[in-house]
Amino acid sequence: MFTAKHAACACALAAMAMCIAVHAEDEPGVVLLPVCSSDAIADVHRRASPAMVVVRAPGARGLPQYGVGFVFASRRYVATAFSIVENGRGIEVTVDGEEREALVVAVNRSSDVAIVRLERAAPVTPLVAARGRIPVGEPVLTLRRSDDSDAADVVIDAGIVTAAKDRRMRTNVELTRGGPVLDCAGEVVGIATEDGVALARTLDDLRGTIDPSAEPYASGWSLWHPMITFHGQLGASPARGQDRPDGWLGFGIGTAIIGDDRWYFPLEARALWLVGPDPMDPLVERRGMRLSLASAAGYRFLISGGDTPLYLIPTVGLMLSYEEIVTRGAALALGGCPSLGGSRCELTAMPFERVESLVRVMPTIGLKLQLGFGTVGYELAIDVTSPARSVHQMSAGFQF
Repeated sequence: MFTAKHAACACALAAMAMCIAVHAEDEPGVVLLPVCSSDAIADVHRRASPAMVVVRAPGARGLPQYGVGFVFASRRYVATAFSIVENGRGIEVTVDGEEREALVVAVNRSSDVAIVRLERAAPVTPLVAARGRIPVGEPVLTLRRSDDSDAADVVIDAGIVTAAKDRRMRTNVELTRGGPVLDCAGEVVGIATEDGVALARTLDDLRGTIDPSAEPYASGWSLWHPMITFHGQLGASPARGQDRPDGWLGFGIGTAIIGDDRWYFPLEARALWLVGPDPMDPLVERRGMRLSLASAAGYRFLISGGDTPLYLIPTVGLMLSYEEIVTRGAALALGGCPSLGGSRCELTAMPFERVESLVRVMPTIGLKLQLGFGTVGYELAIDVTSPARSVHQMSAGFQF
């Protein structure tokens, strides 16, 4: 909404330009900077501000992405920076105070420009592209948000084009990634990106490539997503030859390959240690270690998007496990009884140490929740030869 405060800012900009012009008449060598008129600035702010939107999306490595965009050429299309929506899923656009889901329909990686399609039309007038390029030295206007909130004011700044080459340009005013650069008539001449401004002709090129029957944009394969997790396992240990459950605690480190923000292939090395005494003989000391290598394949269901996405990830896989348990204690022996040729019965403690080890390969099924960087999960490793000795595992950790 164009308020008295915004009008005052626009008038101040115009008044400053007028003062420079008057002073320049008596000062040789002073260069006059061209500026849009105060009426033009006020009119552009009034007409273009409603088209400004906030764009939130999960980043390719879990880092939340935030920026702005603008309704462009159609009430269903929003132009923004490609670096904001590169992940391709979970995109939320706030327009006119209401959140809408969006789908990437065209990208230009080299120019860092993308167009997303809203799930339903925005109730605002879209901005249109200027017919030609704007030369260096010409006045421009930029729109940005005063802060990161949805209710932030739309701020208009006036400046000039300071450089232009190929499809990029630079200005001398503050930019917000994904925001529009406009001429004095309010037509789009560029869009702010991470390393400058791409010319508006790039937007027209993108819009011309939109094919309703085409496959949605996919982010591709990402090969390095490190993870660290803390594990708790409960399961009978075949090394002991018993079906009583043992408790294990430890950690794991690994990585995951993620394809199109959907397909999930984790690989993790784990180390766990036996905890607690033998429940059937608390006087016996036990020490154990379990080393395992786990791999799996899964699918990432996007439950909610935005800058902190929530994924539900079912998995199936294999776990190669080596475990070793050392048991120390004393066995009681009865000797010296008359029936055995002695004078009286005596109870003798005979110390012992037993080392047991085993290698297992077990299929696994699991379910994981990921919220931003954080993960929690459950996994069942099935001992096909003795299901009672299967391993139940809970985990919590971080994945980047």
